[in-house]
Amino acid sequence: LTAKATLDSSRLQLDETEQQLAEGERQIQLGQQQLDEARSNLDVQDKALQEQEKALAAREAEYNAQMAETEDMFDMLPAAQQALLTQAGSEIEAGKTALNEARAKIEAGKAELEANQAALNVSKKTLAEGKAEYQKGVQAYNDGYSEYQKGLEKYEKGREEYETGLSEYNDGKSQLEDGEKKYREGLSEYRNGLARYNDGVAEYEDGLSEYEDGVREFDTKIADAEKEIADAKKELNDIEKPD
Repeated sequence: LTAKATLDSSRLQLDETEQQLAEGERQIQLGQQQLDEARSNLDVQDKALQEQEKALAAREAEYNAQMAETEDMFDMLPAAQQALLTQAGSEIEAGKTALNEARAKIEAGKAELEANQAALNVSKKTLAEGKAEYQKGVQAYNDGYSEYQKGLEKYEKGREEYETGLSEYNDGKSQLEDGEKKYREGLSEYRNGLARYNDGVAEYEDGLSEYEDGVREFDTKIADAEKEIADAKKELNDIEKPD
């Protein structure tokens, strides 16, 4: 029972680990999906920023060309034109500042994205290692369960043999008790018979003694009778032969 309880506890732990690994994998997949979406958004923003940078560079080149053409006579241009060129230069500088800030944000986003990707890769590695350990645990559990089953089969076989032996023992014990009972009954009958035999012997000896006494008494009586007959014959002879 202890081995079964240990196996059941191990199975529960493996199930919990499997659920945790599945949840971890789901979180990693979700995190990777979010990183991929963020990377895709950054790529779109980077591409759009590159287009804006190209457009601004072209505008700046055009502005620089205009300024080069009017460099020697800028002060002679109408005030309105001077204002337009000055405003264009300011807008270009402001655009460059804005684009540089946007570029810095995109690069910072890329750096953060790479850092998050590195952290996620570490999590992936940890998850892979956890899965490997989990598989080892599953294999160990399967091996343990197999050994438990073999032990259980041996136990069941031993129990069956024990029960068979116990049944045979009980049968033998019953037969032995029956034999002992019959032996005791036979011994009692033997003793009773022996007592009756001894009583018969005693009665026989008493009867023999009485018989011998009777024979002796008979012999005595015969002897006395023969003597009486002899005496009578003698008296008769004496009568038949007078003097």
